[in-house]
Amino acid sequence: MTMISKKPLITFILIILSQALFGQMLNKTQREYFVLGTLDDYMGRQLDPRDKNLLDRYDATQEPLVSAVDSILKIDYTVSDYKVERYDDTAGRPLSFKIFSKILSEKFNGYYEFEPSGSSTEDNDPMLNTKPILVGKLKQGIFKSDEDKLAFLAGVYVRYGFPNDTACEIAIPNGPYKSSICYKLLKDMKCNPAYIILKDHIPVGHLLYFHPSAQVKAYLEKFMPLRKKLYDSLLAYFKIAESDFQKQSKQHH
Repeated sequence: MTMISKKPLITFILIILSQALFGQMLNKTQREYFVLGTLDDYMGRQLDPRDKNLLDRYDATQEPLVSAVDSILKIDYTVSDYKVERYDDTAGRPLSFKIFSKILSEKFNGYYEFEPSGSSTEDNDPMLNTKPILVGKLKQGIFKSDEDKLAFLAGVYVRYGFPNDTACEIAIPNGPYKSSICYKLLKDMKCNPAYIILKDHIPVGHLLYFHPSAQVKAYLEKFMPLRKKLYDSLLAYFKIAESDFQKQSKQHH
């Protein structure tokens, strides 16, 4: 059974405090484009009537990102309808997170053009049943300066990026729209990107490899501590999952 925990956690508070200075590194416009870059883009931006006022959703490994986005948004927006929800398993460990706000969801949805996805809802509530689910693509011409592009790319990289020995990598599962925009921006910023689509994978892999220019590299460096927190969180999640699997295996023998 899934449980919702709304009580502040010590670890959550500590991460928020550590991110306070992070938000101050950027001006208001940059903070907005950074958050835009972090938004989930699995098959585009989904507008599902069952998730009214949803700004974004995050998996169990992305708690550091949740706290970073939370701290950034609270610098510029004090809205009464804003809330972060954490969904726990029966052991009290996070399964996922969601951020809700009518004002902020409408603001960030304004960066997208939406159309019917071809799918509709299935819900026991007749008011929510058979309602169309919309899918959004980022509008053309939303980036007015290099600073806008850099902040957006930093948001994407924090959520989806990986450094490796020869180049930087961005991997967005089933993310053709955001991947295409990132490719264009990286090309504009002289990062010599390569875009690879792994069609035989489920989900389809959208991979970007690039060699950051001096300007892009210096900008992304500011976000590496947050990127490392996300990577460490991912490793910790898999370590716990492996431990749980081993315990279950012993119980069945």
